[in-house]
Amino acid sequence: LKAAGLLDSGKNRRTHTGSWKMAHAPRTHDTYPLTIGGKISRDLPIVTFPSGKRIASFVMLGDTELNEVCADLLYAAIGREIRKRDLSFDLIVGTEAKSIALLQALALRAGHKRYIVLRKGSKEYMQNPLSVRYTSITTAGEQRLVLDGPDVERIRGKNVLLVDDVVSTGGTLIAAHALIERAGGRCVLVAAILLESDKPPVPDLVYLERLPLP
Repeated sequence: LKAAGLLDSGKNRRTHTGSWKMAHAPRTHDTYPLTIGGKISRDLPIVTFPSGKRIASFVMLGDTELNEVCADLLYAAIGREIRKRDLSFDLIVGTEAKSIALLQALALRAGHKRYIVLRKGSKEYMQNPLSVRYTSITTAGEQRLVLDGPDVERIRGKNVLLVDDVVSTGGTLIAAHALIERAGGRCVLVAAILLESDKPPVPDLVYLERLPLP
């Protein structure tokens, strides 16, 4: 594969012009101790991006215990809010990729056979996809959220619970909310594990802990 140019050494990457340059990865310094709901703790690495932006990096993907405990805590918090506001939801929707395991765990607790993942880019297999553009603090440049055509039909006319792992500026959630509405769904509640902001960027956000910016 290396000889064919299909695999690099892991230290460098080839640009579309054929030249080589070092990959730019966030620098990691120190950690931030986080306890969620008094049930589980993790030391989050504090990363600095090339722009100078610093965040405590919360990554659920691949951490089975973290996803299971957080799903229990968040599902209980969602249930309390649903009962207080006399709401109901038919479908759980979230974005790829770090929150996918959380979506699966929440769907199982809700007794749902399916949940929907909004993709961050179009795929060749998609049928008549819908998309919206947005910006994120962890990814440079303008991004796209994409909903496959069959999932548009699944969302249409449904009450949706929108879920994310971490909410900061709210750009991703606002884009996801807009995409759900374009598909004919109704977002009745937004929930996340962590809020990384002084105040929620969307009203009535259900979250477990606040994550201060370093």
